[in-house]
Amino acid sequence: MRANARRLRQYGLPLGLFVVLYVGLLLPAMSPVASAYAILDNLTVLGLATLGVAFCMIAREIDLSVGSTVAVSGLLAIKLSAFGAPTSILLTTIIAGAYGAFQGFLIHRLRIDSIVLTLGTLILLRGVAYLFTDSALRLDDPADGDVFLTRVGGVFTVASIIAVVAYLVLGGVLRYTKPGREVYAFGGARSEAIAAGVNGRRVLITVFCVSGLCAGLAGSVSAYQSASANPTSYGDLLFAVFSAALLGGVSLKGGRGSAINVFLGVGVMGCITAAFSIRGSSYYEAQLTTGVILFAVVTIDWLLARRWASALARRRLELRHTWSGDSSTTSGRLTI
Repeated sequence: MRANARRLRQYGLPLGLFVVLYVGLLLPAMSPVASAYAILDNLTVLGLATLGVAFCMIAREIDLSVGSTVAVSGLLAIKLSAFGAPTSILLTTIIAGAYGAFQGFLIHRLRIDSIVLTLGTLILLRGVAYLFTDSALRLDDPADGDVFLTRVGGVFTVASIIAVVAYLVLGGVLRYTKPGREVYAFGGARSEAIAAGVNGRRVLITVFCVSGLCAGLAGSVSAYQSASANPTSYGDLLFAVFSAALLGGVSLKGGRGSAINVFLGVGVMGCITAAFSIRGSSYYEAQLTTGVILFAVVTIDWLLARRWASALARRRLELRHTWSGDSSTTSGRLTI
């Protein structure tokens, strides 16, 4: 019963929201193929960045530097483009992952709040982006990025396939491996997890490394898709990332969330942005709608949590009374 209620809370609300928006908002405006393409295309930047940040959120940590990391990664990928697209993207992703791991190490070593440190690195990395250039960098041959725009099956691009593979791999790591279980334990009950032998330093380094890897992959692939990168890009990505994570059911309190939750949240964001874009609505209207939906989802989730907590408390009280009655009866028989 408790497991079913937990799954309903984690997946039922975001899945229902996604279906309602997809059927009611997106499909009337676009064909099924075009609407599926619009959602999957969001996985490249928003989806990958949100997946990385979700790892931190599940561990009850926050990475505010994700937008700046994506921007710097795009510039770095362009700088390394002379080595070819695969090598450039791989090197950029590894460098971003190493940077993320270093952030996790500093958070553990300095005993500093992740919000404080990543707020500082958000500003620092934006400055680093301007060290590369104060204007856009472009590929020497724009055709080098065409492969990432190639359609596969009508709804995928090579870029979105890369993102899907990342979701499958990292989602599997989170769900089926010991490091993944440690992330959940560390985020859900930190003191108890550490007392049970979970290595807090390893968990922090892992989740921030994953966040860096995802941001590096997102920035580098996106740079090749557009054949350019700009130091001013992705300034508003942070809002979209946390909106998608929360809409998908990833908890800021830690211990709850999965790759499926992230996909659903990104899907909800994709439905909103694509539907408003095709109708010619302004960007701010889409933001306003996202904010209203996010507020409603968080409120409903809070109400459901309170209701289930109250039901669980009543159930425990009933069981306590039942056991007390059984104990009294047994004691009475023994006395007789």
